[in-house]
Amino acid sequence: MEAIKKKEESIMKKEDSKPEQQKIEALENELKEDGTKKMTLESVTHQNEEKIENKQEELTEQMKKNNLEEQKARKELLEEMKEECRILRQQKEELIEKIEEKKLEVKRLTDLIETLNAELKLQRIRKLIIEWLNQQNN
Repeated sequence: MEAIKKKEESIMKKEDSKPEQQKIEALENELKEDGTKKMTLESVTHQNEEKIENKQEELTEQMKKNNLEEQKARKELLEEMKEECRILRQQKEELIEKIEEKKLEVKRLTDLIETLNAELKLQRIRKLIIEWLNQQNN
């Protein structure tokens, strides 16, 4: 009898926590994807920063040789690359913020699951006490 009750409790626990567990797993997968995107953005940002530094050195040498029109075109390219880096940094920061939000959501859901599991245990204990009291009264 007690083994059957334990089995029922085990099944009820699994059924109660499935939607929350699926949410947590989905959020964890999103965190992993966001982490991968963050690392890719960091890599691209680093590469672009290196490219900018190399371009700046090249521009310094070429500006001595080239006419004013060529200098202007190269400066525009450099500004475009700087803007691209700025945008990538901004996207990286936004991803970091999203990751932190997802972490908080996972924490909140984990706390909720723990609370629900505790409430479920209390309900089961109350039910057992009521059954026991009913048996004592009979």
